[in-house]
Amino acid sequence: AGATSIHFGASKNATLLLDFLQRRGYTVERYFWDMRLEAGHPTEAAILPVGFTVRTFVHDQDEALLTHVRNVTFADHYGSVQRTVEDITSRTKEAGFHADGVFFAFDGGEIAGFCLTSRDEREWERRGEKVGHIGLLGVMPAYRGRSLGRALLLVGVNYLREFVPVVELGVEGKNDSALALYRSVGFHEHKGWANMVKE
Repeated sequence: AGATSIHFGASKNATLLLDFLQRRGYTVERYFWDMRLEAGHPTEAAILPVGFTVRTFVHDQDEALLTHVRNVTFADHYGSVQRTVEDITSRTKEAGFHADGVFFAFDGGEIAGFCLTSRDEREWERRGEKVGHIGLLGVMPAYRGRSLGRALLLVGVNYLREFVPVVELGVEGKNDSALALYRSVGFHEHKGWANMVKE
């Protein structure tokens, strides 16, 4: 049908499957990681760069803002797809979405970054433990390199710790700067998936 490559996702622990695929011409293109901040691991206070402020999401006001900052900050991420205001509005109505767990950072009146957290009691029942998630974390290109991402991550983690002992997030394995940031706060690789590709 004209496809030029085939992609297959497999757990990094599925060694028999990975070997099976590699013998048939697949190669490991990259890994994706679930990272975890364990219960009891101390987290430092969030310190915003001088002049920056943070506020939370307001329903029926911030849907377009969240769409914009998400699309811009993730534009260069592997596999990222631009979202519409309708997409984001639908997400804000899901059970795990809490307006007080979405944080916008501003430099004066300019949006500089955001952190979206989630927590869902249905997941807690299914997994048998209380876990919160850093769902999205992004800094606008003009504000990168100022420790704003670290500050927003800590804002999100400290918020979630009011409700859950464990915090998780996902990251693409070639995103070295994000991996270094998450490790510096105490996250570790918990589960991994290999993206196997055959041209």
